[in-house]
Amino acid sequence: MRPGRGRALREQAMHRGELRQALLDWGQEPRADLLADAALWLGALDRPNADLAACERHLRDIAAAAKARFTGQSFSAREGVEALSEILGRGFHYEGDREQYDAPENANLVDVITRRKGLPVALGILYLHAGHAAGLDITGLNFPAHFVLRLEAAGEMAILDPFNKGAEMSARELRLLLEQAMGPGARLDPDYYQPVTPRLVLLRLQNNLLTRALQAGDEEKGAEYLARMSWIAPEEAAIRYDLGKLHTRLARYGDALEDFRQTVDLARAQDNWTLATEAAQILERLRKKLN
Repeated sequence: MRPGRGRALREQAMHRGELRQALLDWGQEPRADLLADAALWLGALDRPNADLAACERHLRDIAAAAKARFTGQSFSAREGVEALSEILGRGFHYEGDREQYDAPENANLVDVITRRKGLPVALGILYLHAGHAAGLDITGLNFPAHFVLRLEAAGEMAILDPFNKGAEMSARELRLLLEQAMGPGARLDPDYYQPVTPRLVLLRLQNNLLTRALQAGDEEKGAEYLARMSWIAPEEAAIRYDLGKLHTRLARYGDALEDFRQTVDLARAQDNWTLATEAAQILERLRKKLN
């Protein structure tokens, strides 16, 4: 993203084309300091009448509170988690929505800011925003089903749950959480503690909306969410492939042809010959059907 572009966008109302371009730019350079902004831009696509400037001011308030709390202070990882919980959980009153967990509003950061409720990954983006503003060593983890964060400080680390007002999580609580999602006997895998990039965090947020749209049978909306995912992850061949399949079912054959052409190119560049071959075969069948 060009220097200063994020600041300029925060100072004006954004039209749909501007939101798309901002997300395309972020996809080329997925900056951690603009993760929350990018999540807002995605949310604004579904809330064209939202007061985006007010949401941006709120993000600045969160950043300011985090800087004031941590600047010049020494703290352990557990103390850092407690401070973030105090800022976002008790100060700004953010918590998980347990009553309407699957509501799409919980994955739209515009709505999350308005309601102060959301899914773990949406709330996690706000904790990452606060942590980044304060210069903390905080990252999202590759934990299945429930997004959690790791904070490292003074040679220690602690896991926090953004859904539960930023409370620290023990290994036992993580195991119980995993069993709830994957069934009894599920074990903590070292891969679940691996950090995820800002791009993957945003894809995880969008995938919640995609899954709900497809479960509701709304393939039009599903295609729109996949298109947005392709903006923020332009080199992900699998996203283009899935978008091509949806466009085919929606009889948008021109779009589908372009999707499968791009899938072939991206998959070949990544030496994913299985996906490249499958996409090429579908592309050929589509061409024959349209001729």
